[in-house]
Amino acid sequence: MAGLLEELRRLNPHIAIDPVESRKFARYGMLHKAAFPGLVKTSLEAFPVSAPGGGYIRSLDALEIHPEAAVLRNGILGQMDGEIGVCWGHNHYLNGLEWHNCTEVTIAASPLVVLLGDLRDMENGRFDSHKAEAFFVDSGQVIEIYSTTMHLAPCEVREGFNCLVVLPRGTNYPLEAVPGKHDPALHSRNKWLVAHEENKEMVEGGSPPAIYGPNWEIKPLQ
Repeated sequence: MAGLLEELRRLNPHIAIDPVESRKFARYGMLHKAAFPGLVKTSLEAFPVSAPGGGYIRSLDALEIHPEAAVLRNGILGQMDGEIGVCWGHNHYLNGLEWHNCTEVTIAASPLVVLLGDLRDMENGRFDSHKAEAFFVDSGQVIEIYSTTMHLAPCEVREGFNCLVVLPRGTNYPLEAVPGKHDPALHSRNKWLVAHEENKEMVEGGSPPAIYGPNWEIKPLQ
């Protein structure tokens, strides 16, 4: 891990990148000692990091039925049900931030850099990206981020990224049509999303342009 992190730091002197073992990360979440090599292997087989394209699937059957899924639910989730999905692809930028009314467990199937913000740092519905922090997550590491932590798709370290995403079942499903106005940041069930004001695609898609300051870029290793 040390070699990858030092190389990332050399390529990205514009932003501090700390390991998730750092005390700084405690503001945003916790690092679990558990390991789920079978789930990681299954995720990488379904979506190799070097493959073109990318996306997010909130629940992947091959992960849901894997024997390690029961260990994950009985342990980290405290015997609660959780959908086990995957996020994969290519990303270098902050672009936006989301949050949930619950914790989220992320299992890194490849090395990642996560860009995080604290919801409590938003002022008048806006967030200064100078307050975002970057953390390196090595392959196989399991992190749990708090409901007050804003996050989005991780940035790749090399070639692409793949991570498992575990959330309470029902999260990220489409919203029901209800009368009256709702929070414009409420994107889907249990998911609030705001865009960086430079991200035209997300803004045109309806996400409030609530993030200002640098749209942080993480340059990957070649």
